[in-house]
Amino acid sequence: MLYNSTFITMALANLFAVSSFGAFFLFPLYIINHGGSKSDIGIIMGIFALSAVLCRPWISNMVDRIGRKRSYTVGCVIITILPLLYLMLRGSLSEVYLPLLFLRVIHGVGVAICFTAAFTYIADIVPPDRLNEGIGMFGVTGLIGLAIGPVVAEIIIGRFGFDIFFFVTAGMAAMGLVLHLPLRESYRRSAHESSVSFFSVMFRQRSLTVVLLAALFGFGLSAAIGFISPFRGQTCRQSRGKPNHSLCTGHDRGRPLCVGLFGRQCRPDHCGPDVGLRSWAPLSVPERDGHTR
Repeated sequence: MLYNSTFITMALANLFAVSSFGAFFLFPLYIINHGGSKSDIGIIMGIFALSAVLCRPWISNMVDRIGRKRSYTVGCVIITILPLLYLMLRGSLSEVYLPLLFLRVIHGVGVAICFTAAFTYIADIVPPDRLNEGIGMFGVTGLIGLAIGPVVAEIIIGRFGFDIFFFVTAGMAAMGLVLHLPLRESYRRSAHESSVSFFSVMFRQRSLTVVLLAALFGFGLSAAIGFISPFRGQTCRQSRGKPNHSLCTGHDRGRPLCVGLFGRQCRPDHCGPDVGLRSWAPLSVPERDGHTR
């Protein structure tokens, strides 16, 4: 059975954890609010993503060595504590720049652990003949979280400020932590089982193609995450309107949500149109004078 209690519980835990991560799509507003520039946004948001990528070889080994559930627990603890540590940073951005970069690196590692452990856990428990469907439907909860997180962040930041925002994001991650604790470990490594290195798998011909496509998507997504919220705020201030950052990010997350729900049976060779749409989509973003680029 695919949709059993274990699957649903892990999906709910993933929903809360990813919602916490998605709320930080509006973190560039915090940077601007503390006197940061566009360069600061790029560096601070970029180092988060960079740390999440560079640590993956060690995370993949850890997930096999100590188990999926324990790894997910470690990741959830990190992303629960880190938002609270941001509260300790007081003063202008220049005064807290290095500590902030350090916290962003650790935060990125925590998110990477959660993502890797969650999907490997689900891959272990779903029936082999429904593996694609199981992973696809589990991924939908992440897409919902990426849509919910910015909406919650928009409301909290606008009404209560960034201090409450950090408490709320920590609470979201804590819900993911608590929900998954009753679950059993899905994988136990045999003492005689041989280990395949991360890089030997990555540099296989078929794997490398997927890695390159993922890198292409990652560049575009990182740019959108880093700059769409300050861009939206700037254009709305010039038009004397109220910025709605969550609407932009929610719309971008909503389209893949529909694909996840209704297109989970699609084959990998059907990704071509989506690559083309994502390549051209940034050209339709309006400039400050109201025209498109």
